Amino acid sequence: MNTWQDIGTAPKDGSRFLATHEASGVIAITWHGKTSHVPLYGWCHGEDAEDIDLWQPTHWQPLPAPPIRSALADPVADEAGGQQRPAAEEKTP
Repeated sequence: MNTWQDIGTAPKDGSRFLATHEASGVIAITWHGKTSHVPLYGWCHGEDAEDIDLWQPTHWQPLPAPPIRSALADPVADEAGGQQRPAAEEKTP
């Protein structure tokens, strides 16, 4: 499990990470870069390239690894009420 670290130790190479501001409790995916509005550099967050803003997080931690495929919920099983349906090519009696 990752722990929160002081923002002064965060990477400044453009890689994304989780960041928070301890007073607000907001958590956002953040990176060091340039805003979309004016050429200001700092800690960025935003939905897309057209809407990038600066903010002042106090702590950061690496993004968690994505789940492995076998750990994801099986949507076919979920649709069948928790029981996995046979694959399309399988014959059922």
